[in-house]
Amino acid sequence: MIKRVIKVFSVFLIALGFSLSPFLTAAASSDTTRPTVTSLSLDKTTVQPGDEIHVSVEASDAESGISDGAVSISKVNGDQGQMVELSYNPETNKYEGTFNITNNTIIGDWYISMIVFYDKAGNQFVDFPEEGDQLYKIFLQSVMNSSTDTTPPSVTNISFDKTTLSPGDEVHISVEASDAESGISDGAVSISKVNGDQGQMVELSYNPETNKYEGTFNVTNNTIIGDWYISMIVFYDKAGNQFVDFPEEGDQLYKIFTVMNSSTDTTPPSVTNISFDKTTLSPGDEVHISVEASDAESGISDGSVSVSKVNGDQGQMVELSYNPETNKYEGTFNVTDNTIIGDWYISMIVFQDKASNQFVDFPQEGDNLYRTFTVMDSADQPSVPKVSPVNDSDNYVSGTADPNSTINITNGEDTWTDQTNTNGSFRVAIAKQQAGTTLTVTSKNAFGNTSDKVNVTVTDATPPSAPTVDTVSDQTTLDRDGRTWLNGLCDKWRGYMERPNGC
Repeated sequence: MIKRVIKVFSVFLIALGFSLSPFLTAAASSDTTRPTVTSLSLDKTTVQPGDEIHVSVEASDAESGISDGAVSISKVNGDQGQMVELSYNPETNKYEGTFNITNNTIIGDWYISMIVFYDKAGNQFVDFPEEGDQLYKIFLQSVMNSSTDTTPPSVTNISFDKTTLSPGDEVHISVEASDAESGISDGAVSISKVNGDQGQMVELSYNPETNKYEGTFNVTNNTIIGDWYISMIVFYDKAGNQFVDFPEEGDQLYKIFTVMNSSTDTTPPSVTNISFDKTTLSPGDEVHISVEASDAESGISDGSVSVSKVNGDQGQMVELSYNPETNKYEGTFNVTDNTIIGDWYISMIVFQDKASNQFVDFPQEGDNLYRTFTVMDSADQPSVPKVSPVNDSDNYVSGTADPNSTINITNGEDTWTDQTNTNGSFRVAIAKQQAGTTLTVTSKNAFGNTSDKVNVTVTDATPPSAPTVDTVSDQTTLDRDGRTWLNGLCDKWRGYMERPNGC
């Protein structure tokens, strides 16, 4: 492992790693109150190399309880720092940790630069104490050191043994560095992709035969094709003095090499399908992700998917492994108590072949590779179905309910069931019902919970039969009751209308 050489980055990197530990937060828990921190103390205020400082923090969380905590200890007006994880001590009822002072610890004042606590529901307490704050603590009179060396190391040259490489090669790095007083303790360089995010720290070791500090960078199938350079140089001497440089193009220490593709494969992998083994989950469940992907030339080297909350910030990268039994790339997403309730989807798909060609896709709703699943609280009741009107000529019932739920319809004697689709729509086939029949509709989720009932009355949409009419002639008259009076029966006319002709 790289030692104190990379402490320039350690506060950021360790803090980042710590903050991501409860990455899947904002939970199904009802606890929305963050932990509280009431005091912080150090057992020493003046230290020297070989000493250690014990940090004690009084912190509490009345609801779900504290899951973990840490403090960052940093050099005042400096870049050096270290994250100290805290453990609960039941004897003192405090969270405690230890910071060790080494020969490489920079001389000067140090302080608590950050305090972080998480509770078991994922709520976060973060504070960056400043001078004058209650939680601001400092090692008074600084870190003492008997050394009079205050001069940092010097670096005069960097060289590579190769400037053109391909996957499988390695480049040897040589650095001419010296410190005339206390001597160099350790050194490293960061090698980064020009105009890119990929990079790697390379620790350097002293070679007495060459009188140089040397290390090796390996070019793998996953190393991005293109130009690479020394983006940072860090050396410490034994008195804790630091040399840091970020070479730029044109500087004496700016060095570059090129990674080329020895393969003739320029075609990225292809992804044809994604599937889940479940579409409704609750905390404690896991969903298995299967991806059909292939690369006909050099073959796939690795793949992953990002699973994200729909319309939210929470997400997680899931690495995929090839399963020769299914001929698919598979991975698992775990649903914890801290996973946000709601819909989740595949927000990104990344595959790379052995020639470094890359497939990247960000599926959107309606795309072939867009897939969703729903995280629910196992105690949640499904929503009441919304049912469209039904009449006596319909042979189906339609409407909407929770996605992937079971719809149950009954008239008291017969029962019909079907599933809603991923959008929550349903259309259940039924026998035609008589007008006035009451249909009861419910939905059931994957956990067996049933919604409240909704009743629908079948309406009458059948027109009445056409009336039957007797034969009518110019000799036919009607009385007020609609009865027919034929010619020759005038003596029976009741005077309900004008006297018929001929009477």
